[in-house]
Amino acid sequence: MACKPAELALIRFGTMAQMNIRLAQLIADRLALSIAQNGRASLALSGGSTPRGLYEQLSHEPINWAKVEVTLVDERFVPPGHEASNEKLVRETLLQNQAAASFMGLKGTAKTPQEAAMIANKALDALALPFDAVVLGMGEDGHTASWFSGADELDDVLDPQNPVLCAPLNAPQSPITGTNTSRLTLTLSALKEARLCVLALTGSGKKEAYEKALQPGPVNDMPIRAIMRTSLGAFWPCWTP
Repeated sequence: MACKPAELALIRFGTMAQMNIRLAQLIADRLALSIAQNGRASLALSGGSTPRGLYEQLSHEPINWAKVEVTLVDERFVPPGHEASNEKLVRETLLQNQAAASFMGLKGTAKTPQEAAMIANKALDALALPFDAVVLGMGEDGHTASWFSGADELDDVLDPQNPVLCAPLNAPQSPITGTNTSRLTLTLSALKEARLCVLALTGSGKKEAYEKALQPGPVNDMPIRAIMRTSLGAFWPCWTP
């Protein structure tokens, strides 16, 4: 069952700081509940500039981080120390202060995206799935994760029956992707049953894109629709100017 219309309405925050504080508490509560119930919890994180403050805020939350397994929603096929690497972002922001969680990157030392995806799939099978919490972003083109409209691999990545959890994808080059078009991304199958999914957006352009995605239209044109139209434990689409 897809999210209901009321669950898809943007939750507006006055400032980025307010949004970060609320979402950090929300994610921490969800992780703590899963630890209490299952002895472990899993968290998948996106890159980009928007969630940086959220991750820094979350790193101070006093939960049992030793029981939390963190991975990435997607990654550019660049070395983990590269400035464009989402792993680098997460290590510098979340994996600090109290957040001594275990971390699983997607790129690793693999020589090809296909090899990296194969290794990542084996590692993901060992995580506590479905994910307890997922943080997503969205571009003004309607992409989320590395689900880019026009990518040859997109149909497979968005197939909810596809058992693959992580896949290589070549994004069409654009001002959004830049030169880093070779990607690794979690699939819809990996995210569709997340207990909590947070979508963090800023700026008028992304607000307009999100409202456009609410309208009828093909999922492949605006892949964020794949999340909107699937079953999630809780969906928090949040926005601040």
